[in-house]
Amino acid sequence: MVYFNGSYIDATTGIVDVQNRAFKYGDAVFESCLYTNGQAPLLSYNLARLFRGCAILQMEIPPFWQVDFFNAILHELAVHHGLQTARIKITVWRSGAGLYRPQKHTADLLIEIFPLDQPPFTMAARNYVVDVYREYPKLIHPVSSCKTANALPYVLAALYAEKNALDDVFLINTESTLADAISSNIWLLNGHTLTTTPELNGGVRGTMQEWLCDHASDLGFNLQRKPIEPDEPLDAEAIFVTNAIQGLIPVTQYRQHTFENKKPIQLLSDIRSLLFD
Repeated sequence: MVYFNGSYIDATTGIVDVQNRAFKYGDAVFESCLYTNGQAPLLSYNLARLFRGCAILQMEIPPFWQVDFFNAILHELAVHHGLQTARIKITVWRSGAGLYRPQKHTADLLIEIFPLDQPPFTMAARNYVVDVYREYPKLIHPVSSCKTANALPYVLAALYAEKNALDDVFLINTESTLADAISSNIWLLNGHTLTTTPELNGGVRGTMQEWLCDHASDLGFNLQRKPIEPDEPLDAEAIFVTNAIQGLIPVTQYRQHTFENKKPIQLLSDIRSLLFD
């Protein structure tokens, strides 16, 4: 079962027709949300990014699209599928037909739910090998900060990682600094300072990234947001990436340099306590 434009329908029902603008032009934005134990802890951050993307793409969204409205849908889907913990995907695309110039600006809403293979925020204790992907630099533009239906840079980056036996790669931007990873954001840890990328740097503005920026001081860290050169992580005490589903993943090898993951693992434990307790 999925939610589509006010109704709960069978997931096998045909929703996307040949005029669908997400399919034809990538005229859509989406969000991946964590749902666990009856709540979506980062939903307000997800919706902020979703609505920012809709505004940039000049889509008109209904005024009742508020946190309570989405929470009710997520709960209904979770109960129907018998899931305590799940990944939620929210997709919004521009209604109607048209060529590059749309015929209208109202939005369609699709919400799907998927079981998770493992509990959230438990990815810390494993090897995680990362390198840099340079073949598709990300443009520094407000659209790049949103999750849009045009994810080709990340598809190609994922193919590159698979071909080179990597767990992840760091994408660069058109200024040759680090943008983000395939599905997460980049962090450096040095002493009591956490460093991550600026809000507008070609990468997606992560929901977990924004949450950690807001709560860095609560966790005992100073926060620094600045451009990160590709060689800069080599001098860090630790490297990790964050996203809304897996939480925090320590990088154990970047290029040929290995890193201890003790401090990131402790940080993940502290994040779980602050976010879920």
